[in-house]
Amino acid sequence: ESKWPIRRGQLVIHWDGYVSVQIQTPQNTKTCGMCGNNDGKPDNDMRMRRRGMTEDPVAFGNSWMIDPMKRCEEAGPAKTPEEVCGDKYEETKAECERIFNIAKFQTCRDLGHDTSQWIESCIYDECEGLMQRDDLPPKCIVAGAYAMRCGNDFWGRENANPTNNQQLEGWEKEAECQMPTRGSNLS
Repeated sequence: ESKWPIRRGQLVIHWDGYVSVQIQTPQNTKTCGMCGNNDGKPDNDMRMRRRGMTEDPVAFGNSWMIDPMKRCEEAGPAKTPEEVCGDKYEETKAECERIFNIAKFQTCRDLGHDTSQWIESCIYDECEGLMQRDDLPPKCIVAGAYAMRCGNDFWGRENANPTNNQQLEGWEKEAECQMPTRGSNLS
């Protein structure tokens, strides 16, 4: 039996068991660290542990790394999806945009779940071959994380109360991300 999501008062933590962790709180709940301060102003959320603000997500993540044994290397600059994909970039981009523009995700977009960063992750992971599991391609793993995010309570910037999309059933078929049955190939 799954212990997810964890609910403690108004704090909700969702984990898909693989790639996506979402921590949700109402806007009047104070947070700190890698979660930002939850004041509704995303411009001040990239506060590094000891060195002020940054716009660089790699520097931000490295600043919060706790490694007293010095076993972890700091992350280097990330490649762009274009660099990772090379000649496959346009084809992969079109496929990821198709997945994130399916009708089942329309309500998600209407609720404020922007797809641009998800599409970029889809492109990068698909070309890099990251997150391959259970015979599903990376694009479907990323789309599954998006569907989980959209189906869970979501506090938007203008919303005092959480919203969610409970009409996601069947998104996998529309996106062509069904788990293959034994003896079949996912195309």
